[in-house]
Order: sequence, then structure tokens, then C-alpha cells
Amino acid sequence: MKNKYVVQILSVMCLVLSFCFLTSCNDDGESNNGQVELLSFGPSGVRHGDEIVFIGKNLNKVSTIVLAPNVEVTTFTAQSSDQIKIVIPPDAEAGKVSLKFDGGEIESKTMLNLDVPVVVSTMTHEAKPGTKVTISGDKLNWVESVTFTDKLTVKKADFVSQSISELVVKVPTEAKTGFLTFSTGGTKPTTFDSEEPLVVTLPAVTALNPSSIRHASNLTIAGTNLDLVTKIDFPGGTSITAGSFVSQSISQIVVTVPVNTTDGKLKLTVPSKEVVETTQTLTIILPKVTAFSPNSSPGATLTITGTDLDLVQEIFFPSVTASVSTFTSKTPTQIVVTIPAGAAGGTMKFKTIHNFMVNVTVPFGDQSLLLYTVYDDALQSTWQLWGWGGPADIANTEQSVSGAKSCKKTYTGAYEGLQLGNGSVAAASYAKVSVSIFGGPGTNGKNVRLIINGSYGVYPTFTLVEGQWKEFTATWSQVNNPTTITEIVLQSEFAGTIYVDKLGLK
Repeated sequence: MKNKYVVQILSVMCLVLSFCFLTSCNDDGESNNGQVELLSFGPSGVRHGDEIVFIGKNLNKVSTIVLAPNVEVTTFTAQSSDQIKIVIPPDAEAGKVSLKFDGGEIESKTMLNLDVPVVVSTMTHEAKPGTKVTISGDKLNWVESVTFTDKLTVKKADFVSQSISELVVKVPTEAKTGFLTFSTGGTKPTTFDSEEPLVVTLPAVTALNPSSIRHASNLTIAGTNLDLVTKIDFPGGTSITAGSFVSQSISQIVVTVPVNTTDGKLKLTVPSKEVVETTQTLTIILPKVTAFSPNSSPGATLTITGTDLDLVQEIFFPSVTASVSTFTSKTPTQIVVTIPAGAAGGTMKFKTIHNFMVNVTVPFGDQSLLLYTVYDDALQSTWQLWGWGGPADIANTEQSVSGAKSCKKTYTGAYEGLQLGNGSVAAASYAKVSVSIFGGPGTNGKNVRLIINGSYGVYPTFTLVEGQWKEFTATWSQVNNPTTITEIVLQSEFAGTIYVDKLGLK
């Protein structure tokens, strides 16, 4: 009895449910009016070549499905009024989907996205800033950005071109050599680096013309990719930027040499701030002296012989504060000038027409060259340092009248001397002994005796000038007429330091 009632109740319920479903369909049909509707699609995260399903109403009317960017699919794997199945074509990208049918078109409210394995197979090995890099591979149309070294990022909108198999990107002006980083889209966005670095081209200098040049003259720098150069640093501390070059091209830069430039190599900077140093050395032409004539005193006429002396604007004589800018005559090889009052032996200085200061290497006050050298930067021939009393340094670099070194002798106040021995030179071949001495602090007016071959009874006395080099000479009669010179002593009894240079025979 109970089972009978149960069967009756179930039968009634089925009739009621069936009635309700049909009513719903009828209601939908009435509200839809046969229009094409897209309710959903999926699954999400499929790959190219996978199948995707579109669910909706009246989908049997759809003739074409359009995927981004504009990929039309007209061949369906299945189609009914409520469902369409298609295979994702290889050129489809992320974006909204359009369904076309006779009389209209509808677009999805949500975007179709895919899981895309981007592959880079080849890439340009070297490129110059501002030129193009070509990347080949697969699914490259899914690359969203390319990042160069130092986080220089080129976004998709700025790509030169992009397809499934090829991506072309312009190298940023500031780019450096390094690996590229690719960022991709899709349901699983990824970033990965190129297997090989991109070599970013730098400028190279092949020649400096002329390699020896005067200040304020135009220098031609020859090479490759010189159009990349934004700044040139010259030895001496001056920089010139591209806007101040005389001219600039790929193969050559013409620039005016700054007036404080010294000898050395140039440094070229590019927009990436990388610096390229030239292998070539630039030599600055400066006035040089080969001789002074004669060995004159203040008020006398001095002839200066040398090279590029036309560059000289002013002459600074040792121990004279004011410069001399009025010359009797001046040519590239000779200057004739009157020696000013107070001039003493030492280092003369020139100021050039470009206001560059030059130390004259030939000492003024010691014009004639030694015919035989005992000491000049070092002891010559068989000569040796003997001496007694206070210390002596024969390779001192604190002072020098020529070269880089002198012999520093410190006297303690006792009877002592700077003694050089073990020589053997015939006096008859020469006329006199010559020595340049610089007086250290407290030595002004102090005396040093020149003693040859131990003749302590016959010797000349040299009076020192503090803070100055002074040349002293003595004839053979002043040192007891030696025949062979074997020993030279500079003897004194004061406390103080002297520097000795250019000791020899004339």
C-alpha cells in the first residue's frame, strides 16, 4: 500500500518538473527571439593547437569566430545551437573574441588568454645604438617587452615589428653590452634571458692627426662609429662635449685642442657613460730651449736658441718676480732678450701665447754644456761616493737643475765634506771645474770650499744663495793646477743642506 502511494507521488513530481523545464525553454525562446548569445568559453589557459568550447544560444547561426589580433576561424570541430568547438590557431593572441553570423556580430565581455611557451632561437650578435636587433623564434608575438642592460626596457608598443617568428627591436641609445631579458604575456607570464649577450658597438680610434699638435689647433680623430661620441676628455683636465666639436661623423671628429692640454691619451664617452681610451698618445708642441748664449749677467743681451719659440709670450727668469714680455727679436728658433736685474741661475719658465706655463729643461745660468761629467742624475764613469761626516743622497728627487735627481748633502756643523773619488781624468783636456749648487734653508751667505786631489791649502770658496740654484766654476790655477783629477770635495763647517747637480769639467 505504501509503495503504491510512493510511485504515485514520484509520477506527479516528474510531470510537474517536466512542465516547468519546457516552460523555461519557452520563456527563454520568447526572450531570446532567436538571437545569437555567447554565455561562456573555455577552458582558460589552453595552448595553441588545443580545443576550446564556446557555449551560448543559437550558435548554429555563427559562421566565423574571430580571435585577436584578427584571426578568423571558419572551420569548427563541432557546432550546435548551444555549443561550438574550435582548435586555437597558431597566430591567435590574447584578446576578446567576436562571433559573426548572418546579420550581425557579437563580442565577448571577457578576454581569451593562452598559455604560450615563447622560444628564442637566434638573435643579432652585435648592434650599434639606434640600429635594429632581429630576434627569431616561435610565439614571439607574445613578447610584451625586451629589457637591455641597466634596465633599459623597450615595450611592445615601441617594437619596430613583431610576428610569430620574428621580433625587431631598436637598440636604445644608452644601451650597453649584455644579455637581453624577454617578458611574455599569456596566462602564465614569464621572463627569460637570451642565451648569448648582445654586443653593443662602441667607437674605436685609429689615428690622431696630427699626433703632435699645438694648443688651440684643430685635431682630427679618425676611426669608426665616432658619431656615438658625446664627450672627449683631454689629458690636462678639460672636456669637450659633442655640441662644441668642430665637426662629427661616423669616421671622423674634428675638435680644437684645449689650451691646458698635456701629453697623454684621450678618453671618449658615449651615451651609456662607457669610456673608450685611445691607444694613441697626443703630444703637445711646446717651446723648447737647446742653448743659452752667452753666459751673461743682468743687463746683458741673452740669445735663446730652440724650437717653437714663437709660442713664447712671457719669460720668467729665476729669482725675478715680474716676467719679461718685450723681446729684441723672436722667431720659431731664436729669442733675443735683455736679462732683467736680479736674475740668478736656476730654472727659467715660459708662458705661451695660450697662457700655458712651461719649465725650461736647460738651466739658466749654466748655459754651456759639460764636456766631462762627474755627476748629473748619477755618478758617471768610475766615480764613487766617499765623503765623511753627515749623510749624502746621490739619487735625491727633491731638487734638480737638470734631469730628475741631484746629490743631497746635509752638513752637521763639524768639519766634513761631500767627497767623490776614484776618478781619473786629465786636466789638460779641459779648462775648469763647474758645479751647480742649490742652497737649502738657512744656507744664505754660507761658504763651501772646492778641494781637488786633497789640496786643502789652495781652493776657491763658493757663497751659497738660499732657495736658488747657482753655478760655480774654478780654473785649474784656483785648485793648485792638478794634472790628473782623481778626487773632488765640497767641504764646509756649517749646519745645513745643499743640493749638488751638473758637476764636471768644461
